[in-house]
Amino acid sequence: MQAALFNARNEVQQASANAETTKELRKEVDALQRKLLLSGESQQLCRTRIEQLAIACNRNEEISQLKEASREEIAGILLMTTSQPSAAVRF
Repeated sequence: MQAALFNARNEVQQASANAETTKELRKEVDALQRKLLLSGESQQLCRTRIEQLAIACNRNEEISQLKEASREEIAGILLMTTSQPSAAVRF
């Protein structure tokens, strides 16, 4: 009878220890899931920012190309106006 009681007490202690371990592991899993979620959100923010920077970089390149084209057009106009005799000089 004492042996059965001893075995039952050991089983209860083991079950209690297992329950506590399970509880701790669930807390750890919850914490890891929160970290994973935050990590995913952070990754999405980084991707969004990279896309914005890529768009801004393309805009800067487009602006540079437009400026260069404008400079070339202005230079061409200046060249045409300086190479043609003025109407006032033709008199």
